Amino acid sequence: MSTVARLLSTLGVREGPARGLLLMCLAVTGGLVAAHLAHFTVGRPGDHGFRLGLERGFGELYFVILTVWAAGLLVLLAVRERSGVLAGWAAAFGCLFVDDWFTVHERVGAHLGRRVGAVHHVGELVWLVAVALALGGVVLVLHLRSRGTARAVSAVLVGLATGLFACGVVVDFLHGTVTSAALDPYVTVIEDGGEIAVMCAVVAFLFAVTYVGHRPRVGPRWGAMLGVPPELRTTRSR
Repeated sequence: MSTVARLLSTLGVREGPARGLLLMCLAVTGGLVAAHLAHFTVGRPGDHGFRLGLERGFGELYFVILTVWAAGLLVLLAVRERSGVLAGWAAAFGCLFVDDWFTVHERVGAHLGRRVGAVHHVGELVWLVAVALALGGVVLVLHLRSRGTARAVSAVLVGLATGLFACGVVVDFLHGTVTSAALDPYVTVIEDGGEIAVMCAVVAFLFAVTYVGHRPRVGPRWGAMLGVPPELRTTRSR
């Protein structure tokens, strides 16, 4: 089985309703990326809202909607499974919504940048890493206290959250160093478009677990590292 096939199986989106949901979400993402690039290259569509990096733009609104869906699905799962770690993940995505919608990291980052005498991107990085460490520490404790399916779901979310961190924090910081106007739209696609695409996978995965009865089986190494029970790990393929 290929790496992509294993990933789709882990997420529960190889077939059925969850696959359809993922494809629909990614289709919207692809449309936003295409509109963003067309806006910069040919000037159409002319609405500035199609710029992916724009505050309150169409891309950000879509990301916020996906984040709210993810948090809501996690609340349902946490109640159904009586799981502290899934409640912790719901709170983490709730914090992501608050930070994104109220532009917390931009405002706090600018303040920290002034305090330490650095550019605002450095301040944003300090703030986001600090928040990620704090939330990650809480989720880690809850993860280690969880068991069974809840721990497997949490293990998958760790991987997806890493993807979000890479796009939304690491690439965002690197984006701050880009001074070429010609490169800026394409770096924005990697940052914001990548962030939206990962969130599409998060929503489709949680939908599969919540409504399709998917029970994730993670890779043997990842599962061993995160303490997932052997019965919820995949076997090595030869």
